[in-house]
Amino acid sequence: MPFLSLGGTTMMDVGEVHGIAHEGSSGYPKKVKIDTWYMQQLAYLAGLLDASMEGTGTILDNSLITCLNDMTEGSFHSINAVPVVLVGGAGGALKTGRNVKVGSWAGKSGNYWSSGNTGVAHNKLLASISNMMDVPSTGFGTTYTGTLTELG
Repeated sequence: MPFLSLGGTTMMDVGEVHGIAHEGSSGYPKKVKIDTWYMQQLAYLAGLLDASMEGTGTILDNSLITCLNDMTEGSFHSINAVPVVLVGGAGGALKTGRNVKVGSWAGKSGNYWSSGNTGVAHNKLLASISNMMDVPSTGFGTTYTGTLTELG
């Protein structure tokens, strides 16, 4: 699969990403194509890293790819309920193959993300990633402390 392919559709065929994000629900069909393209690129990159040996594992085992959208709804700049995809083992620091839900999303199923904010700042994720990369951190930013113990 070529790195910039969307099953024969390029990103230029879909439109300008930032503008589409501001269209709100009328732009959702295009946004789904864009997000699908991003996830296909993520899968392609992860596949390449997983196919490349490094030490006793693969490069993917020793890496961590973080993929997320910067907003849940671009038309009004909502940053509530942003799901995050973590791919890779972070050198064994991240237990893989699971779906981790934190805060108000914990223990929920179905369209749990539609309930809104988790109540957990993404800064805790950033501090957790820092620790996974052997850069000790008790928080990220000046007012956000703590890590996501659920990732351990």
